Amino acid sequence: MEFKNSSKNKTPIKDNKDFKFLENYDYHKLIEFVEKTLCLLNDIEYKKIVLTVTKNKNNSQYSEPKMLKMHLQEHMQRIEMEIQDSEENLAVLFFDPVSENTDKLLRDVYFELINEGDFIEKYSHIKDSLNIEHSHQSVGIQIADYISGTFSAMLRGITSNNYELGQKMFFEYVYPNLRRYNGKIMGAGIREVQSDSQFRNYLKTEFEKISKKYL
Repeated sequence: MEFKNSSKNKTPIKDNKDFKFLENYDYHKLIEFVEKTLCLLNDIEYKKIVLTVTKNKNNSQYSEPKMLKMHLQEHMQRIEMEIQDSEENLAVLFFDPVSENTDKLLRDVYFELINEGDFIEKYSHIKDSLNIEHSHQSVGIQIADYISGTFSAMLRGITSNNYELGQKMFFEYVYPNLRRYNGKIMGAGIREVQSDSQFRNYLKTEFEKISKKYL
């Protein structure tokens, strides 16, 4: 929103903003680029998107390592479930770098899950090390970033009317490719962390309200 306003009003972007490098680009051209990138999802033969979300007020209950572990575990479990039907299947996980400390933390948590397991017992179809890859060097990571952005727009749009463009892209490109179980998205393609049936039902109700504009 801040970049959009700056582009619209042709005002300089402060040097400390992480989107400073986009200062000379037109906002509408960038949105067009994002849409065209998300459209690539339609050309991928096999894709199942899994998104995880935590209520803000629940964040303070857990340390950063614990929170990262819970989110990572949700994704790893869904991936293993999807590809375990064939011994030849192998999944390799890539993450966008955050910081040196967080990247190390993610690798350590991932290694711990791979070796200790959980109710799945063993992640035998997932590579035993996590890969860190910069988004500007990877189309896959860029697409994941844009998927995350549309999901953020969906969540923010529950209480605001300022995210309709992001919501539109979510339903056009992301929603059709969300993982489903028995036709259901909540609990399969969208997972709340930790499991909370009340929060899940709330999200389901709100998403259904918003979806009526686009589906």
